Amino acid sequence: HFHADHIGTFCDIIDSFCIKTFYSNGAPINTSPCAELLKKVEESKIPHVILKEGDLLQIDEIKLHVLAPNLSQDDLYKIYYEPGKTAKRINMSSIVMKLSYKYFSILFTGDVYKKGEEELIKKYSDILKSTVLKVPHHGDYYTSNKKSFLQTVNPEFAIGQNPMDFKPITKLRYKSLDIPLLRAEKSGYLLITTDGHEYFLNRFVDE
Repeated sequence: HFHADHIGTFCDIIDSFCIKTFYSNGAPINTSPCAELLKKVEESKIPHVILKEGDLLQIDEIKLHVLAPNLSQDDLYKIYYEPGKTAKRINMSSIVMKLSYKYFSILFTGDVYKKGEEELIKKYSDILKSTVLKVPHHGDYYTSNKKSFLQTVNPEFAIGQNPMDFKPITKLRYKSLDIPLLRAEKSGYLLITTDGHEYFLNRFVDE
C-alpha cells in the first residue's frame, strides 16, 4: 500500500536499478509521496501492473501467490479521498503474498489487520504455512498478529524491523508460540539464501 513508510525510498530505487515492472495494489492515496512515486513510474515508462487476490507471478520455480487485497470501487474511492479517516482501510489494502521456492517460503503481510488475518485463515488456511513470516503491521499486538494467525502460519522464525515489532507484549506473544523474532537492524540486513530445501541466514550484512 502507499503509506509513506512503505514507499519512501521507491523513487531512489527506480533511479538506482533497471525496473522492468512496477506492481501495486492499485489503491493510491492523496499524498505527496504517493503522487511523486506514481509520477516517477510514469515518467520512467515503467509498466504499472495492479495485483489482486488470486494472481500468481512465476519466475522459473519461484512463485508469488497473491492472497490479498480484493478491493471494491468504494474502497478505492475512500482510500483516495478520505486518507486521513481511513488509515485502517489503507492498511487493509496491503498486498499479502506468499513467495515459494520448492520447500522454502516467506509470507509477506504488509500492514494487514486482525480482520484481514481472519479472512486469510478462512480462505487460505491450507497454504498460509510458511518457513518465514514478515510480521504484520509492524508487529502491533493490538491491531494485528492474532494468535490463531501466527499458529496457522507456524513459521520457523519471523522478521521485524520497526521498533514496534519488539515491544515486550509482542515479543511475549511470539515467545509463547515458540516463534523466534529476528530484527533487521538499521546498520545492515537479514540475508536469507536458500536452495529451496535448506536455507542460510546471515543476520548482519554491511551496506
